[in-house]
Amino acid sequence: MKTTILKNLVLLFIPITIVGCNDGNKSTEKKTLCFESEYPHQTNPDMKDAYTLEINVEGDKVTGTYNWFPAEKDQRKGTFSGTVEEHIVDAVYTFEQEGQKQTTNIKIYYDKEKATVLGESPELGLGAKIKKVACE
Repeated sequence: MKTTILKNLVLLFIPITIVGCNDGNKSTEKKTLCFESEYPHQTNPDMKDAYTLEINVEGDKVTGTYNWFPAEKDQRKGTFSGTVEEHIVDAVYTFEQEGQKQTTNIKIYYDKEKATVLGESPELGLGAKIKKVACE
């Protein structure tokens, strides 16, 4: 009889513990993804435009850096933060160019091979396709 009561208590306690530990939050899995690419300059193939992208994912939150180093123009280096769902980042990108700080909205679509950075202003390097690389 004692064993039956004990078994019933254990069977009752396990589901309560599992439900109690699940606070309903999404996974807080952390991962970092890195992307880099170089492309020949449009008018001079000996010169290259370079792009670097690092995405830090924690659950549905994302932060990172996105840099564009044009061969002939001023570089654009910046950071972003926002949310991620189904490999789509929706973020605010804050960058500096020619000593001036600017902000724009971006979307980053990524998979196991590449990332595509899109935004309202392609002249800011938004529209780049960047290859996935190992993070250093």
